[in-house]
Amino acid sequence: MVSLIAQYFLNHRLNLDEIRWQMQALAGAGYEGVYPHARQGLLTPYFSEDWWQALDAIMAACRASGIQFWIWDEDYFPSGLAGGRVVWEDPGFVARGLEFSLEEREGAGPFEVDFGPGQLLRAFAIRREGETLGELLDVTAHCGTRRQRWTPRRLRHGAYSPLIDSVGHPHWRTSMVDNQFALAWTPPEPGDYLIVAARVVAHSGLHPDILRPETVRRFLELSHERYWERYRDDFGSTIRGAFTDEPSPGGFLYPWTPGFPRAFRDDHGYDLEPYLAHLAVDIDERSATIRHHYRQTQQRLQTTSYVAQIADWCQAHGIQAAGHLTRTEWLSLVAAWWPNQLRSYRP
Repeated sequence: MVSLIAQYFLNHRLNLDEIRWQMQALAGAGYEGVYPHARQGLLTPYFSEDWWQALDAIMAACRASGIQFWIWDEDYFPSGLAGGRVVWEDPGFVARGLEFSLEEREGAGPFEVDFGPGQLLRAFAIRREGETLGELLDVTAHCGTRRQRWTPRRLRHGAYSPLIDSVGHPHWRTSMVDNQFALAWTPPEPGDYLIVAARVVAHSGLHPDILRPETVRRFLELSHERYWERYRDDFGSTIRGAFTDEPSPGGFLYPWTPGFPRAFRDDHGYDLEPYLAHLAVDIDERSATIRHHYRQTQQRLQTTSYVAQIADWCQAHGIQAAGHLTRTEWLSLVAAWWPNQLRSYRP
């Protein structure tokens, strides 16, 4: 049984002679394998030819000493990005999530509410009845896009055309912010209403959508397949496995993907969108069940799209799948990013 494998940090400029003596020292100290791991401070560009020459030196040392080589599947972490290549190549693969706007309005209306950025899925109005919430009213039909807020004024010397640098007369200019969804609605009767809007927003960085199988398939092509192309004769012998490190759905409390509504309906037999407000607000006795159903579908999509797909690739190429999904000391984080985490490890 292999019991001692080093997480071998690769940082600064990778020097082949230094790598050779370090590998010799690791083998002499009794290490049975290494994970060559791109780490902070790496100055040799990840996946450049110099990077691959450094891995060639590690591989040669593993063959000579009989210790194992384990693939670390990412440029530092978290796994799934291929160093950002997945989203750079296809921005449609970016992670998405649900965000909720909650606004209080009172009286006879009309009520006007501007929501935050993102695509509106549904908007609801819930009338307060003392300490409780009443019927959930779908007011999405009363929503649309508008520009409502002015940007700060700025002093300009040019004209509207970017080709005209100066018109000789400095002047103040302002404009409207980008379009956002908004509600303009008159309630059927006066009252105290909670307005809830569910919006889909895209991740602001490079996190890919790990709930979507096409995204993870592309990640495998950009990462694991590169190792296969270079070292295929070593798979199953010197190369024993691949480690995936803390993949996440982009930090969203409620991850989303275009196929989520259909997957939810397949799992639970009803449509989620008319009940989206239950994810953000305790409305009635159904709220906890709807949230539980949401997490079940999230877990299934992440497990089948990410974990199982990577495990299947490793099995098909004669190596083991290893890794961890979240920092397990943060139980609230686990519940949001990898619900039912132990079931997700099954593949």
